[in-house]
Amino acid sequence: MHDQTSQVKGVAALMELYKWNTVILVHEENYDLNIDHDDTIPYMVSLFEEKNIRISFMSAIVASFNDDQIIEQLHELKTLQTSIFIVHLSHILASRLFINAKRMGMMSKGYAWIVTSKSMNHFSLIDFSVVESMEGVLGFRSYIPQSKEFNILGLLAYDVTWSLVKAAESIAAKIPSSFTGLDTFKTSMQGSLLVQEILRSNFKGLGGEFRLMNEKSISNTFEIVNVIGNGEKRVGFCTSKGRVTREIFYECNHRRQLITSTNSDLQPITWPGGSLTIPQGRMLQSSGKVLKIGVPVKLGFHQLVNVRHDPCTNTTEVTGFCIDVFKAALEGLNYQV
Repeated sequence: MHDQTSQVKGVAALMELYKWNTVILVHEENYDLNIDHDDTIPYMVSLFEEKNIRISFMSAIVASFNDDQIIEQLHELKTLQTSIFIVHLSHILASRLFINAKRMGMMSKGYAWIVTSKSMNHFSLIDFSVVESMEGVLGFRSYIPQSKEFNILGLLAYDVTWSLVKAAESIAAKIPSSFTGLDTFKTSMQGSLLVQEILRSNFKGLGGEFRLMNEKSISNTFEIVNVIGNGEKRVGFCTSKGRVTREIFYECNHRRQLITSTNSDLQPITWPGGSLTIPQGRMLQSSGKVLKIGVPVKLGFHQLVNVRHDPCTNTTEVTGFCIDVFKAALEGLNYQV
């Protein structure tokens, strides 16, 4: 598992970095009571409210949805003006979502998709045809120092196995050396002790610091990757405090080593549609109508509004304090008018 607190803070930091104040949240709805409850969405809603980031719509997708139902959800999202999406789905559901989003033209210029580690940690399992439809996506993935032999899942599996070995050794040390009655060994009692030892695990593994929270392994640091072509490129990191940055330090033989260059923002990103321009966050439905602004033409206090017409060029110039305020308000919008 990952420390969702730092990841959600990182997502909020991205929203602030790119000055997006409205977002659509696509998440997985689970009705199976036997599946662990995911607190990510409630925490995200709470933090976004605190940060004045508005969630304009929450789209719940169920694992049993067929493609027609997913397409119906996407149609509804496409009619909304917000073009920034946060996706918190399993990699299987996310794959189906992006294939259909691509077909519907929602992976084009002007859109932005941020994907959590719930699916990005399984990126290596996603089919190439799906990866191509995800081009331009920004994803959070649990950070593990680079290894040529294992991917993130392999390294985590190794650390989990090692935690079991260390716990077993600790339990064995507590059993008297004279004990030989294996047939009377109380499985339930020793099993409970073993579980408690595993829950107390805290060591430096191949995947970094290994410890448990709510009986799950957690990772405090995330790398932010940009899906390009058939693969991905690291563009930055999200620290344990939720700070987004190009650089991060890690411990190696008790020495801090720099992984990337020193910059406070992310590396250049390729957005959906191959665009290098940061999406504005709004996709207005074109009506073909031109916005017309009425200005009063009469004598008065010209410092507020002043209209001057040049008969030689047949042009009209409008100036004044009210006009300056109007223009400033337009510039403050996160979409074009």
